[in-house]
Amino acid sequence: MILIIFVCILYRMKHSKISIYNYTDFRQYLKHYYQEAKETTRRFSYRKMSEILGFNSPNFLQLVINGKRNISKDSINKISSGIGLKCGEKEYFGYLVLLNQAKSEVEKNFYFGLISKFRFRKSLSILSDSQFEYIEDWITPLIREFLRDKPTTVNLHKFADQFYTNVNLYRIKKSIRILLRLGMLTIDENGIYRQSAPFLSTENDLNSLAIRKYHKDILSIAQQALDHINVVDREFSSMTVTVSKKGMKKIKEKFQDYKTEIAQIIKDDSDTNIVCHINMQMYPLLTNLNK
Repeated sequence: MILIIFVCILYRMKHSKISIYNYTDFRQYLKHYYQEAKETTRRFSYRKMSEILGFNSPNFLQLVINGKRNISKDSINKISSGIGLKCGEKEYFGYLVLLNQAKSEVEKNFYFGLISKFRFRKSLSILSDSQFEYIEDWITPLIREFLRDKPTTVNLHKFADQFYTNVNLYRIKKSIRILLRLGMLTIDENGIYRQSAPFLSTENDLNSLAIRKYHKDILSIAQQALDHINVVDREFSSMTVTVSKKGMKKIKEKFQDYKTEIAQIIKDDSDTNIVCHINMQMYPLLTNLNK
């Protein structure tokens, strides 16, 4: 009887309906995987799952899912094989683990790049967070603004030549495909590009690696603008001040109010033909924020 139960549990574990490709967080994937197995398999538990996968500690996987324990490279293979992931799924799962557990920004960017290349190679389009793809390349939001209310016959070659950074036609077409697939751009019956929503935003705090990478790219473009854009067509200014942590919070709130006012100006504007980046930065120059 025990052997039959063990075989049934193992069979259900290897026939989950949850796809790893829908996730960008391996812990969230394992959590949902466990919940599905718990609902559909008699006597399933963290203890039983750990036992089947070959871990001595009965609560090891529970600690992993709750973010209290990391997993080694050997454990990556043990888990991915034990729950029945195929070759490509194992590779993707491994990248998610290594990205999540990376300690330095260099490591995180490295594994983020591997995941991006993997998704492109496998033509994956379903992810839990569409912004992951939307801001993966900084030109995608820009193209969304440029193509608004323009015909599909717009000259993309001429558009590519207008960049002072290295942007080729392939990148532009790829971004258009992404925007159409995500529904952030549509094409009406007259062959005109339309935005599905006038404004998009992310969280105020940079909790996502993709968002941090996007802001780094934007800052790099801003540096190039200093050398290529005439001073009458740009605005750069800075202040170096001393404030309290309470003062910093108030200034951040002012930034948010300012963004709202800017958004209203943009909404009321007409005859628009200039795509811009509006950057606002404030950051401490020392690390003694808690003192």
